[in-house]
Amino acid sequence: MKPSAFLEFFISHRTAANLLMILMIAVGIVSLSNLNRQFFPDFNIEVIGVNVQWTGATAEDVDANIVQLLEPELRSISNVKKVLSTSYEGLAAIQVEFEFGTDMQQALADVETAVGQVDFPEEAETPKVVKGEFYDDISKLVISGPFDLFALRSMAKDIKEDLQRLGVDKIDLDGLPDEIIKIEISQNELSRLGLSLNDISAAISRTTLDVPAGSLADGALRVRSLGQIKTAKEFEKVEVLVRQDGSRVTLGDIAVISEDLETPSVTLSRNGLPAVMLSFKRGSTNDSLAINDVVQNWLSDYRLEAPETLIIEQYDVRANLIKERINLLVSNGAGGLLLVIGVLFLFLSVRV
Repeated sequence: MKPSAFLEFFISHRTAANLLMILMIAVGIVSLSNLNRQFFPDFNIEVIGVNVQWTGATAEDVDANIVQLLEPELRSISNVKKVLSTSYEGLAAIQVEFEFGTDMQQALADVETAVGQVDFPEEAETPKVVKGEFYDDISKLVISGPFDLFALRSMAKDIKEDLQRLGVDKIDLDGLPDEIIKIEISQNELSRLGLSLNDISAAISRTTLDVPAGSLADGALRVRSLGQIKTAKEFEKVEVLVRQDGSRVTLGDIAVISEDLETPSVTLSRNGLPAVMLSFKRGSTNDSLAINDVVQNWLSDYRLEAPETLIIEQYDVRANLIKERINLLVSNGAGGLLLVIGVLFLFLSVRV
């Protein structure tokens, strides 16, 4: 159909033109309702991380027995741009960056296949392969008050669990020290049982899947309580030795165990009081305004039941900026529409 014939068809069939206009408006309304309202557009992160834990190994052993074996396999994957490896005491951390536009689901499968082809030390744990994900900031929340860090930590953890259960994709905590278990064992007690600190470390790792952290120079073993066992009472039940007569020696029999907090790399305070900051983020499939509404509704209820001395402040609310941009877009569109209609009335008859 020629352009002139196309126009003539709609001129002679006004009902068809009106139906087409209604259809276009309906499609626009449906499409608009399916659009995510967000501050930044979604984009892929062409990075995949591989972490391998090896309890008790030195950084040199980690490099020689894990990193040096894994790197060649990862570099052989198609579309790999670069591989960045770091060896820590007890941990190998590798980042694989891919070329822009790479199918990251296929890349993830390729990395998992490459990792599966490497023979790691028997003591090493199962490698963790994680694809980089995009997260957009929604808002930040600061809680502070006349509380110790243990109390603030508990409150912040409860807030995080509540909001993640309600649909907030990611919540980062700043100013919050890691909780550790401090295990003090005398060298004489270890010698009497024929054990070493490495034996104790291995027993803890087998039971809790935690990696001992910190220095042993002060006579204490520190463990980050990230596994299933989290309290000092639970650590006391960890078995460290089974004697020939069948009797068992637990950690509580030979050590003094207490709960402690690591010194945080960043400390926060508000008006001289300890504080913790929570950063709320959305994933690539969620709506910033919808997530912010969830946070606001929860915050209204939480203020009613929180301790009176707890100070709660929300700031850097990206949703407000998004609303301002949407309102500006709507007002500009409405103004433009009125201007077009006004010009048409000036130059065309009312019947047209």
